[in-house]
Amino acid sequence: MSRTTVRKAVRAVLTGVAALVLFANLGRIGDLLGSVSTSGAGRTAKPCPVEAFRWLPGNGEGAELVARYDTGRHTVTICRDSAGSYHYDGQLNGKPTTPDNHISLPAEQNATGFVAVNGDYRYEISGQDLTVKYKGKIQSRMRLAPLSS
Repeated sequence: MSRTTVRKAVRAVLTGVAALVLFANLGRIGDLLGSVSTSGAGRTAKPCPVEAFRWLPGNGEGAELVARYDTGRHTVTICRDSAGSYHYDGQLNGKPTTPDNHISLPAEQNATGFVAVNGDYRYEISGQDLTVKYKGKIQSRMRLAPLSS
């Protein structure tokens, strides 16, 4: 085989692999692009909902909504404050937003979603699932339904 033929074959294989990877991850790419907010031309950032931002540092001044979900029992909100830090907010549905029915934690974004830690508890958002772990053991896994705000 000539070098040109080999190059064309390699290019075709790499293009096919790239297309396959892109196709297999279209949903995740869409989720990521949907969660990116801008303050310039085009899309505008949505403010963090009042139920969540009032628990943030600085009373949530300038906080933006990143994502909001319903588990059936809970409303889970991820906001980014004006310093660029993420926050996880979880509330029991149908209950007043009080310290007994609510949790607000610093969160970190990772390759699959977000993680928030509260002592021995770990709240992991990955794709469309919320997994709650206690001392590393799964306590519950809930399906997340995206909410519009």
